Amino acid sequence: MTTQTRSKRMVRSGRIDQRDRATKRRRPEAPSHHDGEEELFDTLLRLATAFLDEFNDDSGAPIPLDQYLSFVAMPYVPIAERLRLLAIASEKRVPWEIIDQIYAVATHEDPLDTVVLASRAITARRFGYGDQARRVELEAAQRGATLAPDQPEWEYRLGMYFYDIERNNETALTHFDRAISLGAIDGLTMLYRARALHDLGRWDEAIAAYNDVPLGDLDRPWMAWRIHFLIEERATCLYFAGRRLEAFNEFDRVLTRYETQPHLLPRTEHDSFLPLAADKFPQLAERVANLFRSL
Repeated sequence: MTTQTRSKRMVRSGRIDQRDRATKRRRPEAPSHHDGEEELFDTLLRLATAFLDEFNDDSGAPIPLDQYLSFVAMPYVPIAERLRLLAIASEKRVPWEIIDQIYAVATHEDPLDTVVLASRAITARRFGYGDQARRVELEAAQRGATLAPDQPEWEYRLGMYFYDIERNNETALTHFDRAISLGAIDGLTMLYRARALHDLGRWDEAIAAYNDVPLGDLDRPWMAWRIHFLIEERATCLYFAGRRLEAFNEFDRVLTRYETQPHLLPRTEHDSFLPLAADKFPQLAERVANLFRSL
């Protein structure tokens, strides 16, 4: 990773919002009022939370899964999926070991359920970036790629593992490219492919990759902050690619946005992008200083 692009990558990768986990799956004979995937996710999460509130056992004892499945009596939703939502609802309540037992039962119910596999990896990461989380995340991605080699999601997850955890941009890029070859054209895959190229200092390729990101995919309340990062990152690449006038116009546009919408500033990489703007374009230095004073 080059010095000028070294940033807080745990921040860049971003938190995983619950909505990101409302993963599409087939549900036989589901009633029409549950046809919306996010609506069903919200309903299951609400029921799982209500059960935990009722159970409310601080002793560290395992959660009675038979009672939970009776409480969430939705036979058109697979048991593995109901248990997955219980595990998600439990993330801030019980230790990892208890949650992992829930995932183990869910996997026993459906060993081929890759959504449960992915969710377990996300939960592990939420418990920290330690060795256990890394192991679970990598194992999940590798297992998913074995179970569903034609699904680009797993190449994306492997790419994210090597980009975000191992800091191996070359290997991450290989997986992102593989995901795209399998049909991935979503905003996150395209964005992190661009970031891998960016961190490798392949400026022109990174600019083209940023331009290819479908911004509409990121235009959701819990993801829109990534668009701000993309604009900053593309401006940085323009500068280091020698396209100084274009870079200046982008830097100026970014600063104008933060001056007119100061509430956006704390969500940006102000500790790296703004100093770069002031250093490379001295005519912007006073504006940058004013923005820092407003933080």
